[in-house]
Amino acid sequence: MISISMKQMLKQGVSLLFLFLLTLSVFPSTTFAASYGSGKYGSGKYGVGETAATSNNSSSSNTSSPSAPSCGDQSPGAKAPWLYGAIAQNGNSILLYFTEADNPVDHYALEFGTKSGEYPWGATNIGGKGTRTYLVQSLQPNTTYYFKVRGGNGCATGSWSNEISTKTKGLVSFNQLDFTQSELEPVVPSQEEQAVTIQNACQTYTVKSGDSLWNIASSELGDGSKYTDIIEQNKETYPSLSSSNSVSVGWELKLNCGEISQREQTDKEEAALNNYIVNVNVVDADQNPVGGATVTIHSDPQEATTDENGVVRFKHVEPGQHRVLVAYNGYEGEQSIFLQGDNKEFTLNITLEMKNILASRLVMAIIAGMGLVIVVLVIFLLRARSKRA
Repeated sequence: MISISMKQMLKQGVSLLFLFLLTLSVFPSTTFAASYGSGKYGSGKYGVGETAATSNNSSSSNTSSPSAPSCGDQSPGAKAPWLYGAIAQNGNSILLYFTEADNPVDHYALEFGTKSGEYPWGATNIGGKGTRTYLVQSLQPNTTYYFKVRGGNGCATGSWSNEISTKTKGLVSFNQLDFTQSELEPVVPSQEEQAVTIQNACQTYTVKSGDSLWNIASSELGDGSKYTDIIEQNKETYPSLSSSNSVSVGWELKLNCGEISQREQTDKEEAALNNYIVNVNVVDADQNPVGGATVTIHSDPQEATTDENGVVRFKHVEPGQHRVLVAYNGYEGEQSIFLQGDNKEFTLNITLEMKNILASRLVMAIIAGMGLVIVVLVIFLLRARSKRA
C-alpha cells in the first residue's frame, strides 16, 4: 500500500503551480521567427541578419563562375531616415518613429539586436513610401533593444539611420503611463517671434598692448578698412575715437553690433554649444493639457514640472539619444528620443494614458485563483490515488 503524506502532496502541488506561472510568463514572448505585422505595413517574418535585396537573376547551371548580381534601380538619396523616437508599448513590442529618406524610396528596412552595433534580426520591408512609424513585435520583456532603419528603392538600398535604443516593459506593472502617441517636431518661429529684436547684440574685444583700430578690424572683422565701423559702434562709450583713432589698453570695444531676433540669438547660443532646446508638451487621451507632471530628460539630467498648458522647456540639451521620463499621480512612463540636425529647437508632443490598475490586479487575481484551484485539484487527486492504492 502506497502512502503519500500531506507534505509531499503540497510540495508537488506547489511545483505544478510554479510550472503553470512560469508558462504564463513565457507564453507572451514568442520567438524571433514570429510574424512582424500585417495590413498597412505588409506582413512577413523576421530574418536572421539583414541583407540587401538583389535582382531575381537565376544562377547558371554551367561550370563557369556565376556573375555578381546587379541592380538597375536608383539608390535613395544621401539623406538617411532619422530614427528619432522609440517607445515600449508593453513587454514584447516597441513603437519606432522615423523621418522620410531621400527620394527615390519605395520601402523601408529594419535591423535590430540586444547589443549596440550588433543586429542579428531584421526585416527587408517594414512599409512603403510614407511609412513613419513601425511597431516591432515578438520581443522579450524587460530587455533593451537597439534599432536602425533605412530606405530602399526596388533592389537598391540607402544609408542606415542613426541607432536608437529602449527597453521593453516588464510583464507586470501597476504604475505605468502609456505613451499612446509621440511626435518630435522642429520649431519654426512665427513672424511675430522673428520681429522681436535684441538691441546692440555685439561681440566684445578687450584692447591689448600694440593694438590699433586697423589691426583690430583686420583680425576681428576681416578687413582693416572697417575700423570706421568700430568707431561708430563705440563713440558713445569712448568719445575720443571721433577725433582720434588711438585706443588704450583695457578698453572694451563693441564689434559686429546689430539687431537680431530673440530666436536667432538663442539659436546662435545653442549652436555655439552644439546643443538643442526641447519643449515637451504633455496631453491626455482627450487632448487636455497635463499640468503638474514631472518631466526628466537624460543624459545630463534636467527636471522640470509642466505648467497649466502641459508644457515644459529644456535648454542646453546635447545632441544624440536621450531618455524622456514623465511622472504623474504615481504613474511613470518613458521614451527615447534622438536629437540631430541644424534646427536647434524641437517640440516633443506626448499623448499619455494611465493604465487601469484595477484591471491589471483583476488579471493577477484570476491567475492566482487558477493556481490555487490547480493546487487543490492536485491534492484531491493524490488523496484519491493513495486511497485506491
